[in-house]
Amino acid sequence: MIIHHQMSAEEISSSLELVQELAKSYATVDVDDLLPELSVFAHELPRNVREFLNSFRLSDGGSGVAILSGYPIEQDKVGPTPNHWDHHTEATSTRHEDLFFMLCGSLLGDVFGWATQQGGHLVHDVFPIKGQEHEQMGGSSTETLFWHTEDAFHPYRADHVGLMCLRNPTHIQTTIGAFEPDDLDEEQFNILFQPRFTIHTDKSHTPEHRAKHSTGKKAPKNKLDTAYLNRDKTEKEPPKTAILSGSRRYPRLCIDPVYMDDLSGDPQAKRALQALSEAIERNLEGISLKSGEILFLDNSRVVHGRSSFNARYDGTDRWLKRINLTRDLPKSRDARDGASQRLIF
Repeated sequence: MIIHHQMSAEEISSSLELVQELAKSYATVDVDDLLPELSVFAHELPRNVREFLNSFRLSDGGSGVAILSGYPIEQDKVGPTPNHWDHHTEATSTRHEDLFFMLCGSLLGDVFGWATQQGGHLVHDVFPIKGQEHEQMGGSSTETLFWHTEDAFHPYRADHVGLMCLRNPTHIQTTIGAFEPDDLDEEQFNILFQPRFTIHTDKSHTPEHRAKHSTGKKAPKNKLDTAYLNRDKTEKEPPKTAILSGSRRYPRLCIDPVYMDDLSGDPQAKRALQALSEAIERNLEGISLKSGEILFLDNSRVVHGRSSFNARYDGTDRWLKRINLTRDLPKSRDARDGASQRLIF
């Protein structure tokens, strides 16, 4: 399920030169004129890197996870792990890392973000946040982050999700898992293709976690207010959905058990969901990302989560970056301000 590429010294040097050149023109990655050019600039990445990511992009039914290793992270330069994403500034100390991350991601799809998540930033920060230790969000720590499909509640969720490790000194594991159709009996398999399940909005998109200080590509206040109102309306009468879709040989998966109804009124669906969950649990494995490694996963085939740990809040905690990538940007046109805009609200 996992493929891996270790960048050579020559590939690292070439990548650094490209990033440094781009950094002269772009003070931040949250600018409109950079986004359409990313896929063009990405073709200047080393050929072996491009071949590796292109192979992953085309591995429909094959590899669900790709890891690219070797990009150097200067720990002093990126600075201490922040205490909250809402303190993110435009003059970010991780601009070079963000640029390389987005360049690599653009070989898989178009980067996009959510107006209701992390202040509208396209590159998210993932690290422990005081007060969120037991939440089912990226800022948790003491609580295991249960495996899930990213933004499973939304029809415009990412096709690929990227995680870039800046630091991980205590070797905290990112968990990944999948299943095979043979793991289920025919009745269970058929039921999971039927719209009998409900997936609620995860808490990171709620007004409670609305940005107060962050300066990302925020939607106008009135539009953001409307986005939260629409979210509340949907939560009152959430639509039924299927867990599996597409090819029956290589089905697409959409699941987030923590945010799903208990199905007490539909025992058949409950048993099917339980069988699927048990199959994923049996196949679950952990990956301890190293500094400079980038993990890309197919969000329609692989679930991910994180093991529990004790946060230190001393500037040395695990720090990842996250991006969402879509293969079909036009499908979300009705939820974006313009054809060139990347925020969904």
